Amino acid sequence: MRTQLLDIPRAAEQLRVAQKTLYKWVEAGQVPFVRIGRLVRFRPEDLERWVAGRVCDSIAAEPRSANDRQP
Repeated sequence: MRTQLLDIPRAAEQLRVAQKTLYKWVEAGQVPFVRIGRLVRFRPEDLERWVAGRVCDSIAAEPRSANDRQP
């Protein structure tokens, strides 16, 4: 069974961002996408992994309070 690729409007909706933001991310190479000719498409599973990676990165980058520090 083939995965259905998402276009910009559907991918932006899934990511809950503006289409303009998604276009910027594509131009900057910040989000995984597939180019089919001139069309930009997204694999839903790639987007899910990308979001999960960004969440993990942001959690790891959060400063820890003095109470959370290990001795």
